Amino acid sequence: MKNKKVIALPKGENFTEKADVVATIEISNDWNDLAKQNPQKAVAEQQRVKNEFHKAFTENFVCRGFNRDEKPQYLLYVNNNNNF
Repeated sequence: MKNKKVIALPKGENFTEKADVVATIEISNDWNDLAKQNPQKAVAEQQRVKNEFHKAFTENFVCRGFNRDEKPQYLLYVNNNNNF
């Protein structure tokens, strides 16, 4: 693997993604609570996320990041095939 991120992180080095985020997939910030409170809604949420990832992959996007905040989201980038 020649991915700069894969090389840097195990060494404890910092890595900053230079590519632009082209899409995001927002997820629940409290999955466990959602699953306990409303299992049907949780299943629907899982399906939505699955569908969004499927759509992203068919558009040649890859997931290479995640924002952990009040509205967590996966970060998607164009797959330029130069990552590995």
